[in-house]
Amino acid sequence: MSDELASPHDQPMLLTEAELDVIESVDKVIEKSVANGAPRDAFRYIGDLRRSGHVAGLAMAKCLYEIKVRWDSFPTDDDFVDVAMAETGLGVGTIRKYTDLWEAIFMNPKIEAKVKEALTSKPIGSLYLLAPAAKEGQLEADDWKDAAKAPDRQSIREIVQRKRGMRGPANTALVLMLDRAR
Repeated sequence: MSDELASPHDQPMLLTEAELDVIESVDKVIEKSVANGAPRDAFRYIGDLRRSGHVAGLAMAKCLYEIKVRWDSFPTDDDFVDVAMAETGLGVGTIRKYTDLWEAIFMNPKIEAKVKEALTSKPIGSLYLLAPAAKEGQLEADDWKDAAKAPDRQSIREIVQRKRGMRGPANTALVLMLDRAR
């Protein structure tokens, strides 16, 4: 999973032997790809890793949100965020970003189910751009459809800025677009 929503307070992770084996398996994938003269095998493997990370990010957002809304069901007097930080190693900012994202978009009854499904293909960082506008009810059905069709993060940023103007980090962000000539 990429760390698009990571905060400087997230703790490093100790990897298990099985997780380290995934890293070691890269050598076998590359050797097979070279032996077969097929770089696509290695790129397919990269695509699989990317999909796994993306799904893990969405599942983490949903899980954190679901635990948060059901926190009173657990026999504890501890604060949800404190326990989540201790158990996951995530910083408070990261936990809030993931729970806010899930609540604002995927629990939002104003967003059509098919649009939500299409949004699951978007990178977590792109989805997080939508969360504040979603929370404040600033996006209309057409905006959500545009976001679902948006080809990249910049397009989603433009949809949000069209509705909200230049607020928050978007107000001071420097965005560079490179046109790669071949």
